[in-house]
Amino acid sequence: MVNPVPALAQAVDWQLTWQDDGSILETVTLEKMDLEMGEGEWETSTDNQGNLVLTRTTADWTSYTQKADRLPLRIENRNYLILESAFIYGEDYSADQKGLYYQIAIVPDAQLSIKLPGFIRAHTADSIIDSQEAVWQLSRLDEMATGELLLKATVFHGLVVGVILVVGAVIIIGLLFLRSIRRVHKLIEEEYSLENLAMEGVDDSFTETEEQKE
Repeated sequence: MVNPVPALAQAVDWQLTWQDDGSILETVTLEKMDLEMGEGEWETSTDNQGNLVLTRTTADWTSYTQKADRLPLRIENRNYLILESAFIYGEDYSADQKGLYYQIAIVPDAQLSIKLPGFIRAHTADSIIDSQEAVWQLSRLDEMATGELLLKATVFHGLVVGVILVVGAVIIIGLLFLRSIRRVHKLIEEEYSLENLAMEGVDDSFTETEEQKE
């Protein structure tokens, strides 16, 4: 649970992108403010409007849900060969008081977006972009910490799909190569047969000529 801190006037845009390799990329944009940030986790920069931009990448969802500074989310997966069914829930957890989420959780006028490498099948979002990104318009981020299902999606395993595509391409190229080899062999055989017939015709003509001379 996030304890109240003095309300801030800045809007917050927290974007979470579930990437093809399974990693989690987060980008948080907000007006500049004094924040207590642990060193090494978030990279900071400034956009063209002078807003503070923080980014970080986490290896996977397992690593993400073990963090003390994160969005109040948990995930359940049903894994298959090249895809998985993913269920993302809100979660009320004890946030790190020095973490980014704790410090901006009650900033008014917040937006949260979750983008994934697949398609969204069910959601509680305010809008969906290209069936891959869910966007919530919130009065504050900690509204998500309800335990309710936020979205259900089918997610493709990018690495596995890539390997399958490469293997499939190699097989197709191999089959086309074998087909062309067979075609060349057939042409050679036909050419060789025509040459044999021509040689036999010359031999027959030569034999007939010799017989006529005799």
